[in-house]
Amino acid sequence: MAVPPAPPVPAARLAGFARVNRLPFAADVVVGLLTVIGLPLAIVAIPNTISVVSALLPPGIAGVGILRAHGLALPVMLCVVPLAGAALRRFRPAPLMLAGLALLAVADLAGGFAGSTFEVGALRVLHGAGAGVLVPATFAATWERPGPARRVLVPLWAAALCTSLLAAQALALWPLDDVTSWRVTLQPYPLLTGVALALAAVHLAVSRLRDAGPGVLTRGPVAERGQLALAAGPAAGIAVLAVGTTFNWPSELILVAAAVAVVTLIALTCVRRAGGFAARMAGLVMVAVGLVVLPTTAQMTYVELGGLGGPGLSGLWAPFVLAALLSFVAAVATVRFVVTRRTSPGSLDAGDDPPAAGFSELAAHEGAVVARTAEAGPVPGDHPAALDGLDGTVPQDGAASSSRAKDGSSPAGAGGGAVDGPVPLVVAGGLVAVVAALCGVRLLVPSATGMPLVVPLVLLAAGAAVAVSAAVVLAGPHAGLFGLSLCFPAVLSGFLLGTGIQVGWLHAISTSGKVTSQAMVDGFVGALHIWALVAGFVVVAILSLGAVLRRRDPTFHPAPRTPHPTPDMPNVHAANDHPRNDHPGNDHPGNDHLANDQPGNHYPGNDHLANDQPGNHYPGNDHPGNDHLADHHSANDGNTIGFPAAGGNGEKDPG
Repeated sequence: MAVPPAPPVPAARLAGFARVNRLPFAADVVVGLLTVIGLPLAIVAIPNTISVVSALLPPGIAGVGILRAHGLALPVMLCVVPLAGAALRRFRPAPLMLAGLALLAVADLAGGFAGSTFEVGALRVLHGAGAGVLVPATFAATWERPGPARRVLVPLWAAALCTSLLAAQALALWPLDDVTSWRVTLQPYPLLTGVALALAAVHLAVSRLRDAGPGVLTRGPVAERGQLALAAGPAAGIAVLAVGTTFNWPSELILVAAAVAVVTLIALTCVRRAGGFAARMAGLVMVAVGLVVLPTTAQMTYVELGGLGGPGLSGLWAPFVLAALLSFVAAVATVRFVVTRRTSPGSLDAGDDPPAAGFSELAAHEGAVVARTAEAGPVPGDHPAALDGLDGTVPQDGAASSSRAKDGSSPAGAGGGAVDGPVPLVVAGGLVAVVAALCGVRLLVPSATGMPLVVPLVLLAAGAAVAVSAAVVLAGPHAGLFGLSLCFPAVLSGFLLGTGIQVGWLHAISTSGKVTSQAMVDGFVGALHIWALVAGFVVVAILSLGAVLRRRDPTFHPAPRTPHPTPDMPNVHAANDHPRNDHPGNDHPGNDHLANDQPGNHYPGNDHLANDQPGNHYPGNDHPGNDHLADHHSANDGNTIGFPAAGGNGEKDPG
């Protein structure tokens, strides 16, 4: 039968196909640029820099009121982040990114006309709202990309977040050098904001061309619906608490408020049920990173300013740039390692990730895929590590599993697999690097040249990027959004804790009667060192809590201990071939002693060196009770006498 020739394809249609094939790459590039530009623009809205230009303020708005109004951005931001995360279940990331950047652009544009404390407060509220929408939107946009692009964009997002937190204070102070107007604090980077807004518009257009769907996303998994709302309540409480501390609270009360805020965030992470241990680990990592990175580098930046004997901002850019580059390299290497440690692709339907799926559509798709995996059962030989979804499969999030336990917890970590592989150790290693950076702060700050600061800054940025990328990839996008909702309350809690320490330290100097410029500088440095010590202990406590939670997780399966090899005993000695040794009792493992070639050894249990004594031929010596200590020798596999055999010796496996 002849096959009819295929009809010719018009050249215009071929050109259209080529344009469509180029759209994914263009979208990946735009998302990457928005991540690199948008995240710093969002984080740079956090620092309160109005005190730096206090000499330029008009008499009518100078005072504590303008300081309080300018500091509203962070409290508003941490309240908006969980709301924006909830909005991502109904809207794609592209319009949300455009909305967040539009708010930042409006605030920057109107900042040039502000003339009162109320107007400053309103504009800072807009800054906080725009930043709160932009940060989770960029996170969702990176997860929405297909697998190959996601393997680069997710670590890029983690590195950009940690680097932005690292350099936020320096980036906020840089435009204020030799300024003549205090309004620059309200519009630090208007041109860059305009560029990012144009990129967001391009991304929205590209996403609409590529996605044929209506753009309305399905609702998230049932177990995840209340998680972001659970984070929004404490975030609002911490914001109100932080504003209250500006009304002349003593340092002791500020420290108590900060401690309550930190404990609340950690407890909120521990009580989370959806997602299992992987989701809790992501929350703890975000709390630790938010608590430490920006509050530490903000104090470091002030200490290293030129007026306090440091190199100034010009001497800090080289360490910051090196830290940014190494943090990205570390995050990419971490994600590649997590991908190689995932469960075998055979346990999950390959190619289930629809290329045009939205962020919340992935959530619904996760549930179906995990349900099919649960019905099919695990593949023999698979290591029970959680799946990450970076190989073109759907990102596994524990909240989406339909095979959930009755208590609502994920039956298997983050993605249907127990979190007992080396990936949690990578997360812990990142936090250990953060602790090492805090030790470096105590040893190397202040620095007259700035180059020694490369050590703590690189450790801080790279360690945080490793911990964030590994935890988020392991836990999945929804658990990552929950952790992100806790990150910025932790930033505010860190500022409260650092402020309490600094206020108490400087108050002690002011009441000592020796108030000099050098004494004040020493006070700032001493407060920074005390903060680094306290923050290091908090991170160590979070690491210890994470280890306890991992042990108590019902899906934790420690690797079996390799039994100790049995010592080479002379049980094949020629003497054991004696005809008299064929008695049934001589089959006991302890009867492999050299003395078994003695005449009396044909009685069970007479396997001791003294068995060659004449009395051992007495008929009563064949009683089972005469099995001497030697009878337990090889059965204990070389262990100390009195302990059970290897594999059941009562020792807890270190995991």
